[in-house]
Amino acid sequence: MPAANTTVTVGGPGVLSMRDMAALWKHAVGSRALIAGLRMPGALGKLWRSGGALVIEHSVGQTTFSQWLAAQTASRAPNP
Repeated sequence: MPAANTTVTVGGPGVLSMRDMAALWKHAVGSRALIAGLRMPGALGKLWRSGGALVIEHSVGQTTFSQWLAAQTASRAPNP
């Protein structure tokens, strides 16, 4: 466990766009909501669009977003 007031850089075993993550979430929870594409302005948006914020060299673990999402939604499923 890192000390308080520290930052730990981690990444997953795969790279997904926010649109892909939103679509996976919608499917997992059965949502029919629309996914709106919004372009993040400014320097931060430019960094994200270029992939400059990805930390592939700091990939931690083997769990994909889809696997994590399935576990999260399964633990919240109502009991029949």
